[in-house]
Amino acid sequence: MPILFIFALFMLLDFASLFALGHHLGFFSTLGIMLLTAALGVHLIRREGFATLRHAQARFLQGDPNANELMQGTLYIVAGLLLLAPGTLTDILGLLCLLPISRDLLMRQLERRNSKMRNSPRQTGGMGSADFTSHTKENTSRQHSDSNAPIEGEYIERKDDKK
Repeated sequence: MPILFIFALFMLLDFASLFALGHHLGFFSTLGIMLLTAALGVHLIRREGFATLRHAQARFLQGDPNANELMQGTLYIVAGLLLLAPGTLTDILGLLCLLPISRDLLMRQLERRNSKMRNSPRQTGGMGSADFTSHTKENTSRQHSDSNAPIEGEYIERKDDKK
């Protein structure tokens, strides 16, 4: 629910800033800016974004996965979509995705967040998978050697079951 509220607030501010720009520059100037940013967005999506994603896919198929190229292509597509949307705030965010300085900063932030998610205890259940499997193997081997208790999936036939 808070994400929906934040999105609605952002869209409201975006349209309010667009109307304020239209008030200061005039209708036709604002319309021209909107058409230019939309054309830039379409160009980015068609040329840069998909070309980068195709290049990253080719490198991945060769056995050289490079997450930076994939993130860069994704940022180009996000920038194109933001520039395609009408509004000044979305245009500013789209341009920030295009500038090399802010794009590199955003990519580093995404890499940091991705590494935190990979190393979080929530994903591995608090212990690494190698620790868990070795612990489980020790327990099952100890159970087999200590007693003759049946293991799940085994069938033991008793003499008094036969009639």
